[in-house]
Amino acid sequence: MVDYLYSKTQEIAYENLHVQTKQIKDDIILQLTSDRENLETMANFASKLYADGSSYNLLFDSFKPIGMIEDIGILNPDNSLTTKNGTTDLNGAISFEKEKKKGIYISGKTDDLTKSDYKLMRSAVPIVSNGETVGILYGAIKPEKLAARYQEKIDELDAQLFVYQQGTGDIIIDTVQNKHSNISYLKDRKYNKGYSFEEFISSEKGYTSFESAFRDENLHLHYLTINEFGWMIAMGRYDSQVFAVTHALFSVFLIVFLMILGIIVLYIIIILENGKKLNSVVECASNVRKELLETMNGENNIKDALIEVCKFAKARSAIFFNTDGEFFHYISPQYEGVKLPEDARSHFKAELFHYASKQ
Repeated sequence: MVDYLYSKTQEIAYENLHVQTKQIKDDIILQLTSDRENLETMANFASKLYADGSSYNLLFDSFKPIGMIEDIGILNPDNSLTTKNGTTDLNGAISFEKEKKKGIYISGKTDDLTKSDYKLMRSAVPIVSNGETVGILYGAIKPEKLAARYQEKIDELDAQLFVYQQGTGDIIIDTVQNKHSNISYLKDRKYNKGYSFEEFISSEKGYTSFESAFRDENLHLHYLTINEFGWMIAMGRYDSQVFAVTHALFSVFLIVFLMILGIIVLYIIIILENGKKLNSVVECASNVRKELLETMNGENNIKDALIEVCKFAKARSAIFFNTDGEFFHYISPQYEGVKLPEDARSHFKAELFHYASKQ
């Protein structure tokens, strides 16, 4: 039963991790798809400018950052890049023909073509005029801006978020260690039984678990494919977060179990104590009966019986009446010479007369 409960709560925990990961995945798709649609609108406008023989200046002058897109540029057939700052020759750095064949796409984290030591993501949409691709419109996206969009949620969940390119493993977002360029840095982690880095990197979706490099806990990752962009997303949470509900349920279960166990133990103790008392009563009654049945041997038998009664009842004294009206009295040695308080004497007499009246 314990194994069953643990298995079911683990399923619930992993399902929650799936929901949390999918929420971010869906939002990434929604945001970047919306940005791409805006770029398509701009590409249509650029196509009209090209058909009219006009420059692209009107497009650049009217552009303002929108969504994740910080800036735009147009790659021309001669491998030059036109931006609001002018035109730059990119021969040898990029190929228009290769870019044209890609069609609409969004890149992973890549080098900025106009700035050294700077990384960005390019959302690309062809500019088509009269059925021919006359340019590639790029929307520049800062990876850190995309990461910042989910930082608050990640901090709230105390989680780690990874977004990386499917196949290559090149990292786009890593909310904990931004110094690594490829997801392969997780290969050296100690994976838990049933999990491996090879399965993690080659599967399109699933779960994996390994020892964290930052905490004395396991990190549990759920990963999914973002098919629209050829990316992967993985979100990791620690034991203390993933299995918080599981641990709470088991704490309650343990408390209830200990309470039930305590009640059973107490019940057994009471039964045993009552058994001891019953045995003591039976033994005392047997001794008294034996002594009284042997009264013909003398008063010592009655006295012994009264002593037995006092010991068992822990009484101050005991009295025996026979049918001839004779009575015998015994008082425990420690009470000899000690008088009862008046109220106790009155109570004793009242109880004695009350008993006698019923005989």
